[in-house]
This record gives sequence, structure tokens and C-alpha cells, in this order.
Amino acid sequence: MCSLFSDKQISEDNYRLLEHMKELNVQVINLSHHRFNLEVFYQVKKAGFKFYLWSVLFKYFMRKYVNLSYKEQIIDGIFTNYPDKLVELRSEVMI
Repeated sequence: MCSLFSDKQISEDNYRLLEHMKELNVQVINLSHHRFNLEVFYQVKKAGFKFYLWSVLFKYFMRKYVNLSYKEQIIDGIFTNYPDKLVELRSEVMI
């Protein structure tokens, strides 16, 4: 897993980082949800990585990310201090 501190680490002029992560056998790119960016998300998924978000603490954002689908891609994992709330929300979405 590679945890990024900024979406700027992966940008149009710097997709080389994704190539380097593949060479290192990284399987997951992890980004703070405060730095979430649809284009970066799509490029990470297109490159074949799983995509996780961390620091998702509020139901508003949990709902946003659980429901997100962009170009047929979804977020693979969410890190939160409130897994009970996230599981409850996920159950509501799955119905």
C-alpha cells in the first residue's frame, strides 16, 4: 500500500509515480479523503490499483464515497474511526 499525502503527487504530468508503484508491487493507493480528486481516482483505478480513502469521519462523506461510481469504478476501501456507522450506511445502500 502506498499512502499519499496529496493528490498532487499524482497529476497529469506525474503519472510516472503510478508506474513506479507497479514496479514495487504496490496494490493499493491510499489517499486522505480531504485530497480526493475524481481524475486522480480514475487514473489510479485505470492503472490497476485498488483505491482507499482514509480519515472519513462524517456520515455525509461516508455516504458520498459509498455511493460514488465514476466511469464504472468504485472506491475499494474506506478507513474511518466509526466503522459501525459506515457498515450501517453500506447496508442501506445495498438494499
